Amino acid sequence: MLSEKYVQHKALHFLRRRYQRRARSRVLAQKEVTTLPKYGRKRADGLLRFKHLIWGDYVVSMEAKSQKTLAAIRPASAKNIRRYYSLRVGLALVLASGSLLTIYKMDDGFWQFLIPVLIFLTGYQLNHWLTRNTIKYQKAAVFKQLGQYPANEQWVAVPKDALKALPKDKRKAFYAICRRRGVGLVVVNGLGFAFAKIRPGRKRYFGKFGKYYS
Repeated sequence: MLSEKYVQHKALHFLRRRYQRRARSRVLAQKEVTTLPKYGRKRADGLLRFKHLIWGDYVVSMEAKSQKTLAAIRPASAKNIRRYYSLRVGLALVLASGSLLTIYKMDDGFWQFLIPVLIFLTGYQLNHWLTRNTIKYQKAAVFKQLGQYPANEQWVAVPKDALKALPKDKRKAFYAICRRRGVGLVVVNGLGFAFAKIRPGRKRYFGKFGKYYS
């Protein structure tokens, strides 16, 4: 079982070599870099800084995990997000069904109130149940951590054994969250070989992210 420190070291070395091809200066790769006090003193497992061939000052942040911290990469249902979208579906169903018209068309006050409520609750519960395993409503703790380290590009580094320890559906959901958030994924195998499983899809070219770090 690979330790987090080992994964951190191998992934950072891989990323330094990867970005050196795009740099017009030496890539500075550092472990355990902390944001300034006014930005919360959050500690990134890895940070790379260099002069990009096109975009100038460039910052890449990285968060490393191991099998011991498997819970951080295991996707879980984002219930609050599901509830929010279920509420929207319920309201949309009420409007689309025209049930609000019953408030004006019916003389029975009880049914005027009850029909829209029943349609709303049906839409809410149906959407909430149908989307319980939808990847769109999945989250993982590691992405919240990574969000504390502003950068032009961001990566998560994990050992291959940790990915294998995830059930197939959870592994698939984790990959999907990486792609949806535009985060790159570095995988380190048992021989210490690191490779990019997913490349960053979100690149902030114009931000000055070096200001966040000490």
